[in-house]
Amino acid sequence: MSARLGRLVIEFDGNHPVRDLIESELGITPAGAARPDLTIHIGAEPPRGEGPRLSGSRLALRHSVTNIDGVLRVSMGMKYGGTFYTVDVHDPLLKPGNVRADVYIGKNLKAWSRVTTPLSMLFSRDASNLLETAAKNVIYEIIDPLAEYRLLSVGSSLVHASGLNRRGRTVLLAGTGGVGKSTSLLSAMSSDTSLSYIGDDMMVVDPDGTVHRHPKRIQVYAYNVAGNPDARRSLLADMSRGRRLLWRTRASLLGAKQSRTRVRAEELFGAERVDDSGELGCVIWITPTTKGRPGIQATDASILAGRCGVALLDELWDFNRLMSLGSLLMPDGVNSADLQARATEVYSAAFGSVPCFEMVVPYRTDPMHLADVALSVVDW
Repeated sequence: MSARLGRLVIEFDGNHPVRDLIESELGITPAGAARPDLTIHIGAEPPRGEGPRLSGSRLALRHSVTNIDGVLRVSMGMKYGGTFYTVDVHDPLLKPGNVRADVYIGKNLKAWSRVTTPLSMLFSRDASNLLETAAKNVIYEIIDPLAEYRLLSVGSSLVHASGLNRRGRTVLLAGTGGVGKSTSLLSAMSSDTSLSYIGDDMMVVDPDGTVHRHPKRIQVYAYNVAGNPDARRSLLADMSRGRRLLWRTRASLLGAKQSRTRVRAEELFGAERVDDSGELGCVIWITPTTKGRPGIQATDASILAGRCGVALLDELWDFNRLMSLGSLLMPDGVNSADLQARATEVYSAAFGSVPCFEMVVPYRTDPMHLADVALSVVDW
């Protein structure tokens, strides 16, 4: 079974319930004639092995990297015991051809999920059980970084942005997390029915300016739709009664940033308003501020390319930090600086022939006004 991210073909194998959830989310299809660029095996228990190890910790997490006979083993877990995920990378990630990575998850996770589902859904911001949480984490923390290295090997890159389409032309709303990309996208989609969705959080961009959708679900927080009754109504309509109650309770008691849901774009907007690709027409970088009014002005493509490189590295930081450690153990390893530089090169080529803008956004700006300001400069 395989999935596509732009020109990248990802093949999945293995026998684990988390694999089934990932295949369902990414819209996996039976493998065709195209040869995979990345093969990801998802299993239950990693094989034993010894080799030189480097480790580090951040907050309550403990990460380590081991070179076992030329296989780079990345372990991600808790500082004082317990491993969440182990990833064996068998090949240099930037090499031509197929690269294989084995992802190992606890073998008892399905049983634990069955026992703890009510409790885990109560404490999860998106009301997920342990299996759903693991599948989401593997997509965000493992598959996305691996895909980025493989995309760079064919000359493309992920970009951390939201995307709107009209007649095949794409506007990228780029920025770091929490600056208003998703809020602006949802507001624009609600106010202008001629717009189509092409991506949120991550998309693929080619150096010639072609933009491709990432098929993972949209992650919508309560604050993203707080000033958008149409989007909020549509979002709640697709939830089960239990998840709807958890959404409202968490938002009321803990705040709008502690309540979210993950939804397919087709369910939220309708399949007719979801596009798989488009040609880049404009890039808007969103910069937050504490005062003033929203404003937008033209800027240089190279500036936005550099900022997008930093934003991408921040989104993929945990796994890429481990790959940087791994580059000390393997001569053909790639560190974070290499990844950022290569991604920035792709952005520079893609952004160089289209208008680029910086939009300054005060906190608590009305989301409808935010979308109006962003799209006021777009020449569709």
